[in-house]
Formats: sequence, structure tokens, C-alpha cells
Amino acid sequence: MADITETYPDYAAALATCGVGYDDGALADVVAYKTAAVAEIRVVPEREAAALLAVSLAANATAPQPVRVLDFGGGCGYHYFNARAALAQPLRWAVVELPTMVARAAQFASDSLSFHCEIEDAVAALGGVDLVFTAGALQYTHDPKAMQQRLLALGAPYVLLARFPIWGLATAVGIQVVGDVREVGVGPMPRHLPGGSMRCPVTLLNIDEARHCIAQAYEVAVLLDSPNDGYTLNGVAAFMGTYILRARR
Repeated sequence: MADITETYPDYAAALATCGVGYDDGALADVVAYKTAAVAEIRVVPEREAAALLAVSLAANATAPQPVRVLDFGGGCGYHYFNARAALAQPLRWAVVELPTMVARAAQFASDSLSFHCEIEDAVAALGGVDLVFTAGALQYTHDPKAMQQRLLALGAPYVLLARFPIWGLATAVGIQVVGDVREVGVGPMPRHLPGGSMRCPVTLLNIDEARHCIAQAYEVAVLLDSPNDGYTLNGVAAFMGTYILRARR
């Protein structure tokens, strides 16, 4: 559980106390290092099973054509490399990230994996979207509700909202403190990179608002919870949920 402290009236006020927040060079270096390790050793953590299931469902609907994945907040392509190692399905994968991460991720780009700062550029690169994929990212955006609506509006047949906070109270914005940026993500600790703490705004969106937005165009195909992961705010826990959504017909 990650503690959220110092609640603020909005995202901008919280970010003002955090410097660059997630658009952090040290964090990008860590993510790039761990992505390179995953791409080489092909170890897929158990928590990635839902991600592989979502890609498989989309791939089944598009076969034999490559499944086109828009990965919002996908770092340096960590999920792409996991899917490529586990699935015998051709993939076209476009990651949308912050500028610093996109710059670090350039080393991983290929004919099937690209990196972009804007959603529109990623959609254009793919030529259409079969699966919108976002894992543990929406809660760190300026307006998670608006971003969720924007991603759903792309009209992809499938959507994965992974590691999304299930928060039953009013929407709240606070600060998450990462004690050592080298611990972010899955993979070996990069000892040669400098550590240090990092502060970033995080928004706990009321789950009923999120579900209302989902229900307008999607149905929940699979819902998984993560009782060992999440946030606490003022002593109240927000566990993580992973939703695989299927477009209503």
C-alpha cells in the first residue's frame, strides 16, 4: 500500500509542490533499465496475466492481422515486450508517454513499437486501435475522469484499465512519495543509477463516476482485484482493480 498525504484541492496545486512529478529523468532512466532487462530475460510477472489476456482477446478478434495496441502510460514498452514473449500473435504497439520518457524510450523503438507524446499521434501511427491499454497510469494524470473518457472515446473493441484505484469516497487529490525511484516498476534494482525520493500527485477518482463512464459504451468482460496493492488516504484503503472492457454491440 502506498500512502497518500497532503491532500490538495486540485492536481495543479499538488503538482506545484512536486517539481516535475512523473516527468522525471531519474525515473525514466530506471524504467529504461528495467525494460531492457525484461526484454532480454523474458520474465513475465504473475500480475501481468490480465494484460496478456486482454491482448489475447483483442488478437482473437483481429486475427490474422496484427493487433493494434495503444498503450497509455506504457513507459519504455515493458508491456509490449511481455506480450511479444508470451504470445504468438503479431503486434503493433504505440506507447503514449511524457516527453522525458519518450526520449529515453527511443532506444527500444522498432517497426512494431513506437513512442509518442500525444494520443492522436499514436492513433495515426497505428492506423486504428484494437485495444486501449493503460496500467497504473490514469490516476497520475491531470484529470483521470477526462482522460478515461478520452481513451474510451477512441472506440476500441477492447480496453484494459489495469491497476485502477477502487475508491468509494469523493474524488481526492494528494501526494505520493516514492522513497527510492529505483524501486519503481518490475525488474532488477539498477544499482549504478542514483536513487533518491520523488513526489508526484495522485488522484483517487470516485469509482462510481468511473463505472458510469464505462457503462455508456462498454461492458466489463473481466474484473480482477489486487488486495495486496493500492493506496491509503487518511486511513481509508483504495485497492486496485483491473478491468477488461468489451465494447457494447
